[in-house]
Amino acid sequence: MFSRKTVEAYLFFLLRHRLAASLTVAAATVVLAGFWVARMHVFTNFFDLYPPGHPYIKLYTQYRSMFGTANTLLLVVEVKNGTIFDDPATV
Repeated sequence: MFSRKTVEAYLFFLLRHRLAASLTVAAATVVLAGFWVARMHVFTNFFDLYPPGHPYIKLYTQYRSMFGTANTLLLVVEVKNGTIFDDPATV
């Protein structure tokens, strides 16, 4: 591939100019990373992360339009006789 003399000359050059070489590598990294990060779009759809065939996910997708988000807690209070406003135990 490369002769031993060529590799040694390259390595000695890098050692003699290590600050310039380090700054060049760092600058190239920042420029290339900035170039790609500026064009990167992060989009997370949590339904892509969950298994679509799971019963909980099927149930959620069935009722999500009715309740809005998954962060909704629905509480049902039921009494045996009368209404929840008549029974002193529930009030």
